[in-house]
Amino acid sequence: MEFVIICGPSGSGKTFIKEYLCNTYHHTYMSVPQLTTREKRNGEQDIAYLFVSKNSYKSVERFLIGKTRIYDNHYGSLMPSRKEYNQMKHVIILNKEGLNDFLSSINDNHTYTIIGITRDDLQREGRTEDYIEKEKEVLNMCDIVFDGKDGFVN
Repeated sequence: MEFVIICGPSGSGKTFIKEYLCNTYHHTYMSVPQLTTREKRNGEQDIAYLFVSKNSYKSVERFLIGKTRIYDNHYGSLMPSRKEYNQMKHVIILNKEGLNDFLSSINDNHTYTIIGITRDDLQREGRTEDYIEKEKEVLNMCDIVFDGKDGFVN
């Protein structure tokens, strides 16, 4: 099974890239469902996340990959299991903690590419500059980093 992992700070365009790949090249890429215990934001659709209670999350946690916790909310992705999906590239968005969990939970039958995305003009409600800099640490783990403003960094 092959994964494309997209990493980067809040507001860098990770979800946009994921949706673009999965919608434009739907015979090649598919989104990995991500569960979260956080509250749905105003106007947010059940597209990027499956919103679940903390009890529901705990009951399926052992089946999740890329697990992480942000503030008091849990996130994790369901490992694709249907054989017909093995030919597709599975796109997943992870932060540093989630990426470490993913790397420790997969086996040699899985391949992956880690793509980092960043921008200099990052701003997101509720995120301080220090928080965003901490989120950028995951870029050091990426195979390639794309700067949304200037192009490829490495």
